[in-house]
Amino acid sequence: MFDLFSRKEAEKVAKEIVEDFKFPEPVREKTSDEQDWYRVGYTNDGRTTLTLLNGPASMTLTMNEDGVKRLIKMLESTLPQDYVPPSKRE
Repeated sequence: MFDLFSRKEAEKVAKEIVEDFKFPEPVREKTSDEQDWYRVGYTNDGRTTLTLLNGPASMTLTMNEDGVKRLIKMLESTLPQDYVPPSKRE
């Protein structure tokens, strides 16, 4: 009923968007020092904090003991079955 944009017009706009799109530059290049990307601490009431850092932006996750154990289990579940922690390697 209403043909506000013809197919040719839509294709033209889509082509312009694709041609003009540029990925943003990273705020900071990743360094070999992994501690630049996260920080672990605790609060006055004994909860654990995990802060993820990316240049000027950061996000802090605050967890009780149960939350820490659950996070560790979730992270461990992503490791290969034959993974040996560095502390148990010969």
